Amino acid sequence: MTLKFDFDVLDKVFITSDTHAFHKNITRGTTEWEGADISKLRDFDTPEEMTKALAENFNNVIPKDAILIHLGDFSFGGEQNIPIFRELITCENIIMVTGNHDHHIEKGKYDELFMYREKYIEITFGKGVHFCLFHFPISSWNSMGRGYFHLHGHQHWTGDDRFGNGRMMDVGVDGGNLMPYKLTDVVDMIKDRQAINPKDHHITSSK
Repeated sequence: MTLKFDFDVLDKVFITSDTHAFHKNITRGTTEWEGADISKLRDFDTPEEMTKALAENFNNVIPKDAILIHLGDFSFGGEQNIPIFRELITCENIIMVTGNHDHHIEKGKYDELFMYREKYIEITFGKGVHFCLFHFPISSWNSMGRGYFHLHGHQHWTGDDRFGNGRMMDVGVDGGNLMPYKLTDVVDMIKDRQAINPKDHHITSSK
């Protein structure tokens, strides 16, 4: 799917990924993962507490009439949790790019909860700001040599590990202190990053 918006919409767009609402194993107080790195788990006693905090974080910064792009793994631990988490988020417009844990959403049953729902989406704002959006990181994405941005999730990276080769970034909540990113802030963070791979002709080619 390709979506086009006027350039002035860009300032009202937020992006996130891997919220994993209601996921007990990603929650420190209830995890059953053996040998889990505690520092990488979310510091809450219950999945419900974690989910409520996520929704509050989102609602505190995202206006109701803004657009939230979610790059997958929306909710976890039961199909019934999908509409519950969606109801907690006050943003009226969510573009859903499904991840590997979104099989219930991919069946189309919950399409009324989202503005759009696809596995992969390209978005253009105005004539010159382009994004390739996928849950998984792509090493060589469409028009990377023309300056397209690639945003993804899946890997729960934090710190400098969030940034890939060139204009590429993991925008999951774990790397943003459980907050969504404003899309213009993401652009500022990665717009000057150069892709380096002498074996990939797409990096330097404009064709």
